[in-house]
Amino acid sequence: MRRTGLGYTRRLLIARGAMSMFQRWIAAVVLLVGVVSVVPVRADEHAERAEVMTMVGALMEARDFETLEALAEQYRSTTEARTGSGVFMLTQYYDGVSNYFNTRDRDAVIWNDRAALAEAWWNAYPDSPTPRLVTAQLLANTAWSYRGGGYVRTVPPDRWEAFRRQNAEAFAFISKQKSVAARDPYWYELTLRLGQRDSMDDATYMAIFDEAVARYPRFYPLYFGAVNNFSPKWGGSAEAIESFARHALKKVRRKDRAALYTRIYWVASQNQYGSDLFTDSYVDWPLMRRGIDDVLARYPTDWNLQNFAFFACRALDKPKTRELMGRITAPPDGKAWESVEAYEKCREWAG
Repeated sequence: MRRTGLGYTRRLLIARGAMSMFQRWIAAVVLLVGVVSVVPVRADEHAERAEVMTMVGALMEARDFETLEALAEQYRSTTEARTGSGVFMLTQYYDGVSNYFNTRDRDAVIWNDRAALAEAWWNAYPDSPTPRLVTAQLLANTAWSYRGGGYVRTVPPDRWEAFRRQNAEAFAFISKQKSVAARDPYWYELTLRLGQRDSMDDATYMAIFDEAVARYPRFYPLYFGAVNNFSPKWGGSAEAIESFARHALKKVRRKDRAALYTRIYWVASQNQYGSDLFTDSYVDWPLMRRGIDDVLARYPTDWNLQNFAFFACRALDKPKTRELMGRITAPPDGKAWESVEAYEKCREWAG
C-alpha cells in the first residue's frame, strides 16, 4: 500500500501512541508560525513538503525527541512514505533538520545551543542512527555557515579555510558513525555530499555510491546527489551525467528504470540546465517520456504534470505536451514554469 501525504504522518503518530506529543507539536507550530498549515484536498506539493519541515523544526524546538524518533523510524522503514508527487518523507525530515540549523547564523551562542540539543538527543537515544545524523548535519551546516551562500569568487580566503577545516571535521565524524548511522540511508547521502564538497575523487565517490544503492536501491536521493557531483558546475560534464544515469539504471529493477531516468534528468534540469536541458545535455527524450508515464501512473499530481508538460514542450514533443496540458487542473506553478507566459505559450503551441 502506498503511504503518502501528511495524513499518513499523523496516523503514524497516533498509531505509535504519540497523539499527545502531536498535540504539543500543533501548539508549537502555532507559536512558531502563528497558524497551523493544513494541506488541502488537492494536496499542494510545496505545502506538503513545507509542513513536514515545519513539523520537524517545531518538534526540535520543543525537544520532543520521542516523536522525532518515531517519525524518523517510520520514514526510513519503508520506501513508500512519500509526498503526493513521490518525494521521500525521509528527505523532507532531514531537510527540516538542516533548515533548523540555519546556516545564515554565525553567532557562537546559537551554534552552542544547537550542539547541546544534538547531544541531548543522542543521550536520550544512544542506539539510534538519527541523533548521529543530526549531529553530522549540525557539523556540515556549521561548515557552510563559514562559507556562506555566495559565488565562489565572493568567499574570502579565511572563510574558505574555516569551511574546509569544518567540512573535514564533519566528514571524519560521520565516517566514524557508519556502523550505527548507516541503518538510515541518509548516512550515505550526507557522506557523499560532504565528500563532494571536499573534492572526493570519482573512484572513491562511486565506490560509496555503489555500496549505498546496493543497500538502498530505491532511495532516490542517493542518485540525485550524484547528478550534482557529475554536473558541469561541480567539474563534471554532460557526458558524465549521462554515463552516470546509465550506470544508475542497472541498480534498480527493470520496471523502475525509465522513471528513475526521468527523475535524474529532472534534477539535472533543476540544478544545472534549466530550460536548456534538451540542447546542452545528452538526455534521451524517448526514455524520459516513458519514465514520465511510469511516474504519473503512481503519482498523478499537478506538480508532476506541470513539470512534465514543461519538459515535453522543451523537447518539442507537441502530442505529449498537449496530452499533459490537458490533464492539468491547477493554475500555472511558478516553480515548474519559467513564467506564466511560458506556460501559456506552450499551451497555445500544443493546441
